[in-house]
Parts: sequence; structure tokens; C-alpha cells
Amino acid sequence: MTNWNREQPAPRAVWNLVSARFPNVRFLGIYNPGHDDHGEGRALDLGLLVSVPEENILALGLIRVFQSVQVEMAWSYLIYDQDIYYSDVRGKQRGGFKGNHTNHIHVSWSRANSQRQQFPALIRELDFLATGGGVEDEDSQASYDRPYSS
Repeated sequence: MTNWNREQPAPRAVWNLVSARFPNVRFLGIYNPGHDDHGEGRALDLGLLVSVPEENILALGLIRVFQSVQVEMAWSYLIYDQDIYYSDVRGKQRGGFKGNHTNHIHVSWSRANSQRQQFPALIRELDFLATGGGVEDEDSQASYDRPYSS
């Protein structure tokens, strides 16, 4: 039986992977009693400020990585800078949640998926991002980094 009054494995594993590669990302918590999905330890807050250009760029890069490995990570939704990214057909939407989330990325998992612990594709993508790349298997990445020449 799962103890929902503590950090769950998926948020802790993802934090460990992100913080090992990006030490400037601040840990803003996983388990926080009485606070929605944090109250069951199945959400992670990655501290990055929209107002700091380098942090905002990193946050958007992490969101692209998380989206590219959503099947493996199995997150339910992400929130950052007034946008919510759903893992289902709703996709990306503006607003409609508590707070603007301009100081962190909120990553949430369902109860079942919060028990995951192994993320090999996430490791590959984070390593690639940490070395200055984008999302490794994104077809448009070459044009993002190196515009087409005429």
C-alpha cells in the first residue's frame, strides 16, 4: 500500500536527474501537506524565473524535453509562465489554474504514474540539453540552432 503522505518516486527521480545536470535549478518542493497534488507527494516544482533570461531559456528547454519523453515520464500536466501543458488532447492552454507559475515549472503525475523510477530517455535528453543541444530527436532542432541557408 502506497503512503501518500510523503514524496513519491517519480518526482524525486526527476529532481535528482535535473539537479545533477543543472545545479542552478532550485528545488521548490515535492511533498507539501494539504496542497493539491503536492499533498500526496506526486508533484515537483523546479525553481526557474521567467524574468531571468537564462533561467527562462532553460525552463523552456526542460519543458521541450519533458514533452518529448512524456510517454516515459508519464506526467499529467506541466505549468509554467501562465501556460499549462496537458499530456492529452487538450495540449497547451493559457491560464485556468492557481497562480501564474512565473518562478517555477510545476510537474504533476497521477497516483499510478508517480511510482515510476526509471527514465532512460529522459537521461539522454537531459544530457543532450546540458551539452548545449535541444531535444535530441526533434526533427526541427537543426533549424532551431542553425537556420537554413539560402
